[in-house]
Amino acid sequence: MNQLIIVGAGGFGREVSHWVTQNPSHGLEYSIKGFLDDNPKALGNYRNYPPIIGSIKKYKPDAADIFVCGLGIPAQKLAAITLLLNKGAKFMNLIHPSVVFGGNIKLGSGVVIAPHVTISADIALADFVTVDSNSVLGHDTKIGAWSHVGNLCSLTGGVTLEDGVFIGAHSVILPNITIGENALVGAGSVVTKNVLETLVVFGNPAKSKA
Repeated sequence: MNQLIIVGAGGFGREVSHWVTQNPSHGLEYSIKGFLDDNPKALGNYRNYPPIIGSIKKYKPDAADIFVCGLGIPAQKLAAITLLLNKGAKFMNLIHPSVVFGGNIKLGSGVVIAPHVTISADIALADFVTVDSNSVLGHDTKIGAWSHVGNLCSLTGGVTLEDGVFIGAHSVILPNITIGENALVGAGSVVTKNVLETLVVFGNPAKSKA
């Protein structure tokens, strides 16, 4: 049986640890070994969680180890996961059993999809995309590597997120919008126009803070 390791023991990582136990594969294909986090006190006073078994920087993957991403911020994911991949780490996709799928869905590796997400039709999620709870991805959505979609977001038809995009909770992206690489959309925003790479936008309609 594989030993599952959750990368990151922060808020999203703690959520992931619960979703892992709700997956039908838990206890059959893998058991939880613990968290990796460079902060040994990341769990603080939280109780009833697996232990932190080591740091991301120092951990050496074992043959029985399988990893799942517990990080949401794209830059943190990129740095931590790349480090582990270079050590030979193997990542699984974590798809909560409550997720609703349409057809013609393409998923990369290391993808995490949280409870009650709806993924409609003709959608592609690249490597290490994370989609938080109760979000809806409309038809023909394409999400680039390392990107994160917060909870209760709506990406309507034909939306493209390039690599490393962060979409804050409760945001709405209107049809056929493209959000450029490493851009950030603040929580509660309504995006009505294309967003250039590295730009930070928020509000209704979403605008640059500059």
